[in-house]
Amino acid sequence: MKDSLISKYGRSKPLLKSFARAHNSAGISAMDKKDYSTAIEHFAKTQDLFPLDTIAKYNMLMVKGHTLHQKGNKDSLWSAIENYSKAAQIYNDLGESHYYIGLVYRKLENKDFDLIIESYNKALARTLNDNIRSEVEIAKKIAMDREKRLKEFWK
Repeated sequence: MKDSLISKYGRSKPLLKSFARAHNSAGISAMDKKDYSTAIEHFAKTQDLFPLDTIAKYNMLMVKGHTLHQKGNKDSLWSAIENYSKAAQIYNDLGESHYYIGLVYRKLENKDFDLIIESYNKALARTLNDNIRSEVEIAKKIAMDREKRLKEFWK
């Protein structure tokens, strides 16, 4: 359909923006379903149409971070942090990437509570949807409780 519309109307900016919005929407929907390969395809198509599209860039970095986080080995986890950090630089007012950084730190080094809690605090200081905000608050409380128990154990 896209090809036929382009051949009929040309590569007009409004038409290409419509395709980019559609691909971003489909990519976000795939991300929500944890279908990361489909999400990557859609964000890549958006970036082909508009290389500077920040929505596609942000979400591509987030989905790459999720994929690397799932792999779970140490190198992948550090790469996940790198992707999440780059996403945080694109939309500094969003807290989601900081939450995932905290989750990766927790998986990497379960006792480095400063980095974990700092990431959660950064997430909470930024814009989050209600579901993720609740997850961050719970994760932060768990981390703080674990830190307290560990300190008390070593007294």
